[in-house]
Amino acid sequence: MRAVAALIAAGLMIFVLVPGEAHAVSSKTWDDGATAGALGVPLTAGIISLLKGDEPGAFQLGFSYVATMGATEGFKYAINETRPNGGKHSFPSGHAASAFAGAAYLMRRYGWKYGIPAEAASILVGYARVHNDKHYWHDILGSAVIAHISAFFIAKPYSRVHVSLIADPASKDYYLAASMRF
Repeated sequence: MRAVAALIAAGLMIFVLVPGEAHAVSSKTWDDGATAGALGVPLTAGIISLLKGDEPGAFQLGFSYVATMGATEGFKYAINETRPNGGKHSFPSGHAASAFAGAAYLMRRYGWKYGIPAEAASILVGYARVHNDKHYWHDILGSAVIAHISAFFIAKPYSRVHVSLIADPASKDYYLAASMRF
């Protein structure tokens, strides 16, 4: 995981330190990368949940993703801002919302070790959309906010330890049960 984070950080530094070089990449490459990230980040989040045996988390990801994308589409049609390239429905970005939905879920559910690399990949998706005049930066920021609000209310932090209070009203007995996933 550290290697992935280091590679993403290095990629981000290249964009910050050498902005002229980023423009040398073709628009189609940026579009393809944005689409791959928009699909890849949430799919990776789902795979991580399933590999951890975290089925409740996978359901939370799905619900958070649907909420994020539903809100994004609703805002697109309600606001109908013109894109930098003249197209319709600029705010918020669907590509960025999709990527940030996966990243926000990973950050909320599993913490910064999973969240930071996914957030960095989502920022690259947003950069690609802005670079190709598909969106403004505020479209990307709006998408990130929607995704993070959705994840905050839907996804719960993951814990391998679960504690439950069990009550037996008939006998007036109360039990504290604890379990741990390995």
